[in-house]
Amino acid sequence: MLIHEQAGFIDCADKHNWNSVLTFVATANPGGKVTKEAFNQYGGSILEKAKSMKWDGIAFSLLGAMDVEDIFDAEGELLEKLREIVGGEIPIAITLDLQANVTEMCHHANIILSCKSYLHVDMRETARHAGNLLEQALNMGKSIKTTMRQPPHMGGLDGRRTDVERMTKLISKLKAIEDEIGILAVSLNAGLGLADVTFVGPSVAVTHDVSQSKRAEKIAIKLENEI
Repeated sequence: MLIHEQAGFIDCADKHNWNSVLTFVATANPGGKVTKEAFNQYGGSILEKAKSMKWDGIAFSLLGAMDVEDIFDAEGELLEKLREIVGGEIPIAITLDLQANVTEMCHHANIILSCKSYLHVDMRETARHAGNLLEQALNMGKSIKTTMRQPPHMGGLDGRRTDVERMTKLISKLKAIEDEIGILAVSLNAGLGLADVTFVGPSVAVTHDVSQSKRAEKIAIKLENEI
């Protein structure tokens, strides 16, 4: 738990004096599709909690590559239903695994950050980054969204290896771009090629102030061509 995303969100709750309401943490080793029964049970409990009160903001840790029986895009569907419940004005921040297959989820989450290392030694740091951006949306009046681009191929980013030169250079570039005014986070997602879904593959996600939408789109297109 100490290195996981949940710890990073709890760090932000302490730092920003949030009155946080926890749901639950569920993990599984890779091994085939998640059963629809399990998804409905755990996902349903999240949605029921979302209905239970009025929220200021939501921080959500996801894998981004979950494959569920008979559901085309499980995590995207979960986020869509969550958005329908809480409404369009509530900021939602999510963290993803480096191997995420990013989908239409970017239409339902304002803030999307993926780990930048494999093995994932930066999960807590990633969640802190996402949580700090959520605080900006909550209490600083910042309007935030995420722009996503996906090249038309299944593989890329050296199979999510982050210890080889091409990826180390790209990661350094991402961090430099994040220093730009209004560009709040840049994530590369290697995708999980073994997932049996049509939207499998690498992608770029740029989280930004809405005033910098054109710049974010240019960044996403440039990085899309590099991966």
